[in-house]
Amino acid sequence: MSNNISDIISRNPIVSGYDLVGIDGNAFSVIGYVKNAMKRSKWNNSDIALVIDQMTSSDYYNLLNIASQIIYSSPNDTDEDNDYTDDNYCDDDCF
Repeated sequence: MSNNISDIISRNPIVSGYDLVGIDGNAFSVIGYVKNAMKRSKWNNSDIALVIDQMTSSDYYNLLNIASQIIYSSPNDTDEDNDYTDDNYCDDDCF
């Protein structure tokens, strides 16, 4: 069993009806929101724990990247589609 985020997403139901826009940006709030979304989507408890471990394994940007992959995943998504840490993701107009 792989602990890769994309593998965890693929073996669980799609999380739908959730959006990170407008929620409290505090790290603990984001974790709680994503955890609640996974639970309500009937995710496996061990996979929820793996996601939380990976969300807290690095910095805030890692947490948001994983949260985005969980909340905005769809059956046809790949890791390349969800790589929000790419330097070219945001052009000069973002700021």
